[in-house]
Amino acid sequence: MSDLLVSAFVRTAKDFGSHPAVVESNSAATYAELDRQSSEVAAALRKVGVTWGSRVGIYRRKDIDAVASIHGVLKAGAAYVPLDSRVAPNRLAAIISDANLAAIIFEPALLPKLQALSARGLTTALDESSCHGQILALRHPPADTARLEDFDSPPAYVLYTSGSTGPPKGVQHTHSSAHAFVSWAAGEFGIGSADRLSCHAPLHFDLTIFDLFAAAMTGACVVLIPDHIAMFPAQVASIIDRHHITTWYSVPFALVQLLKRGHLASSGRTLRQILFAGERYPPADLQQLATALPGLPLTNLFGPTETNVCTFHRLSGEDLFSDRFCPIGRLCPYSTGLVVDDTGAAVVPGAKGELLIGGASVMTGYLNRPELNEKVFTTRNEGHPQRFFRTGDLVTVSSFGVMMFHGRADRQVKVRGFRIELDEVEAALANCCSVNAAAAWIHQDLTGFTEIRAAVSLGETSKSPRPEALISEVKDHLPLAAVPAQVSILNDLPRTINGKVDYKALSNIGI
Repeated sequence: MSDLLVSAFVRTAKDFGSHPAVVESNSAATYAELDRQSSEVAAALRKVGVTWGSRVGIYRRKDIDAVASIHGVLKAGAAYVPLDSRVAPNRLAAIISDANLAAIIFEPALLPKLQALSARGLTTALDESSCHGQILALRHPPADTARLEDFDSPPAYVLYTSGSTGPPKGVQHTHSSAHAFVSWAAGEFGIGSADRLSCHAPLHFDLTIFDLFAAAMTGACVVLIPDHIAMFPAQVASIIDRHHITTWYSVPFALVQLLKRGHLASSGRTLRQILFAGERYPPADLQQLATALPGLPLTNLFGPTETNVCTFHRLSGEDLFSDRFCPIGRLCPYSTGLVVDDTGAAVVPGAKGELLIGGASVMTGYLNRPELNEKVFTTRNEGHPQRFFRTGDLVTVSSFGVMMFHGRADRQVKVRGFRIELDEVEAALANCCSVNAAAAWIHQDLTGFTEIRAAVSLGETSKSPRPEALISEVKDHLPLAAVPAQVSILNDLPRTINGKVDYKALSNIGI
């Protein structure tokens, strides 16, 4: 069984040993140094009992040591599980328990948080004797090797979903599923040893798979944007300029803020391309980006954490100056796609349906969720039996194979007997004059009465419209049952740590 990510990294360290591998603030590590440090981590993990197929938590801020730890875990034959230090204790404890970690690589300053979890009985009992340097060994049963034999490649990582619309789930990927995406992306976007890639997302977000491993595969340098700086556009823009970043990859929200508050137009002179993913880019903001950085290639990457990136679209002039959201594009060469209706039958070009994705980049499944895996995977015989993941994403496909995203199937709701797509409500509000972003959700009171509520944020220089005026405006574009009963105007929509709209927060703040 091939550890593709490790092999690629070791080969790169040999070929580009003196090249900078990771930059963090005023510190840097070459590939030779990163290779040596990660080998030391791997050796230490083996000493505390980490074996092939184990899972190891990474509980530290995004720094050079964290990157070395990730490569060290992989060298030890284990899968890494990024642990976010900013989440609530109960959630952190639940992830540690669900992942059945063999060890945690921690930052010394964060050890008291782990000890506090133990003191409250939220996780396995910890004691100082179980610490080996900055590795905390956990007393768990060994990995279930019988189940691991089913993997087509060694397990590489488990990423827990943000949980903004439901309980977090551990998404399991292997070396081969990650490598299928990363090797294609490195070639498609021309990543080479002279490149400097941004790493804006937190380590538990799937955008970092490209950042870390496309660099490790090609000899490029990855520039870490510290988590405590990532939400401050002016400081991020300064990092882009100071460290000569050539390829930027983030959610659209980060780019919108960089352009409006970080002076990206003047700081992004070394950029040769921008990639974005994770949510739809508001058309007006996309136009501003294209105008501020004329001629700079822009690409929309699409795919849930479960599939890695499965479609992509290089934006054209027609996309950049349209009032419609840009396409999510064509299937990546390693992906197989089907668009089906509610009965599972394939739809004709132009008809809306759910996107199913198969191929080399799809996860093995959710950790410890056999019932959910039964639900989200289906086997289809399209010439030969193949397993597909039900993305829950609604798309249309043109006769030329170009896809448009139309929201989530699980965002379809019924109001007074009418089927409503909340993404359609959001799109209508986002098209209103002055609105920068919109979010819509279902509210149900104690009597069971259901209505649509929404919130919007406004552009910085816009005049503030009255909520009643927004409701009146969308009445011309939505079925009556889809018109929000209440619209609130906020300075900014609440976001998860990953930069996506936090619907839980919206529904819990009494709007």
